[in-house]
Parts: sequence; C-alpha cells; structure tokens
Amino acid sequence: MSRRSSLQASQTTPSSTTLTTRVISQGIVLLENLDKQRYAKQARYSTVLADEPDDEDSNSPIYDSFLASQGAEWIVTMTNFSPSQFNLIWTESAVSARDLHLILFTSLTHCGTWDVVTAIFNQKTTTFEKRVMSFLIVPHPYLMRTFVTAVEKKWPMQALRESGQQFKNFPAARYNTDVTFQQMNVEVSVVPNGFAIDCTKFYKGSVSDKIIFDEKIDSHLDSLAKRTGETTLDDSEPGMEQLAVLADKGYQGIYHNFRAVLPLKKPVGGILTFAEQAKNDRITSDRIIVKNYFGRLKTLWAT
Repeated sequence: MSRRSSLQASQTTPSSTTLTTRVISQGIVLLENLDKQRYAKQARYSTVLADEPDDEDSNSPIYDSFLASQGAEWIVTMTNFSPSQFNLIWTESAVSARDLHLILFTSLTHCGTWDVVTAIFNQKTTTFEKRVMSFLIVPHPYLMRTFVTAVEKKWPMQALRESGQQFKNFPAARYNTDVTFQQMNVEVSVVPNGFAIDCTKFYKGSVSDKIIFDEKIDSHLDSLAKRTGETTLDDSEPGMEQLAVLADKGYQGIYHNFRAVLPLKKPVGGILTFAEQAKNDRITSDRIIVKNYFGRLKTLWAT
C-alpha cells in the first residue's frame, strides 16, 4: 500500500471533527515514521532545530486583566461591546490563537503535502490550508527579519573572508543565487557558509529566472556593493567596484547590471574549449553550496 493510501485510510470521516486519543496517536505515529525517513536523508546535510516552550494560565491575559480590574463597563467603553457580545464574537473563531500556533508550526515542520497535517488535526484540507496560509502572513515579517535579514547583516564579504569562508574558485563572489521548486519558483541567495541571505516570493513556472532576479534588482545591487573595508580585498577580476554573484545558465543577461559569474553555453553546432569547460566545472563546484541548501530544504518536507 502506498504512503498516500495509508494516510487516507488513517483519516476519520469528513463529518467528524473530534480529536480522539486514537486519532492523535495515529497522527503521532505517522509523523514519527516520516521523521525517520527524513532524518535518514538528512545524513548528507546539516540541520538545526530550535524550540521555545511557553505557557500561561489565561488564554486572554490582557482582556482578563482589564475585566478583573476595571469591570464590564470599561470593556464597553474601550470596545463598544459588552463582555457577553465580545465573547460571542470571539467564539466565532473555530481555532484559538494557541491552537493556531501549534497548527502553523506543525505545518512548517512536517508539511510535505497538506493531507499529512490535516490528518493529524482531523480537518478538511481546503479549510486547513487557507487557515494556515492566512495566519502565516502575521509572523512572516518577524521570520524574515530574524532568519534572513539578520543573517545578511551578520555575514558581509569582509566577515566571510576573515573567517575563511569564501568560494574556493571564485572568492570575489559574495553569494550564489538559484531558483528551485518547479511550478512555484522561489529564488534564494546563499553565502559560502551555507546561510540564505535573501529569498523571493514564489512565481509560476513560466516566469524566467532572469525576470525573477530583475524584480529584486535594487536588493541585489545593495547586497553586492562593496562596503567600507571591502575595496581592498584581493580582487583581480573586472568590475572591482562590485562583488560578484554566481548563477546558472538561466540567468544569461544579468551581467549588464551585475558582476555575474555564469557558465558558458556551447556555441550552436560547436563545442566548448578545454579552458571554457574547465571554467564551467569550477563554477559548478562552487555552486554546490546552493544545491546543498535546496537539498536540506527539500528533506524537511519530503513525502
């Protein structure tokens, strides 16, 4: 029996919304089995997880504090709703804030396909997906600042050089840019030590890599501009006022605005010279950094 068939068999009927001990146990076993498979794949890559438990006595400590200290009249004054009306509006939400956080983080950790996590929480797939994606908009700015923007600031070219973490064959390149996820293309830029310092929204598969790159031209120009202290880096390549970016053949044309290191295409009806092929091999060797990043990323949600 396929994993998908097994998953569907473990789901309760669509009309049932009660989480029983049996349903929860089945869901946990499913996640454990998926984790074992993913961890086996991750032996080729490195991965780090973080956890921060939290607990409070009240689900609404701010509301409860005002109600206890000032009474129902102040709730009306502040909101134009009485406590009973306020509670009626609040109960319209089928999922509490804490439950939604649990659902969101479980989805981010285990969501190979939506039916994997909907089976755990015994909800309809379409409703579940819409709920998670709508809520994800709220923490998105924080996640970007903490895990992307902060890393970009932490690892300028000077820091990469001083720590000995430059690209082996093209040390003048600050990062490697590529697009992955067919049909939902996301461009990611990865520095030599394996951290992503920029990513885009997703694009349809029909949008070319260069168009995606050009839509973030200002961000790339800023990231590749040499900062104070970086103008004296060992750099014999042309375009010394700018750091280089490594990319693949799909980015032909970005060299008009950027110092790009791109693999050479074979001429029509011809072949590459030995020196040209050797350069392509060196580019491929340095670009393994971004390929490994995508490899680690895909194992997080493999099914």
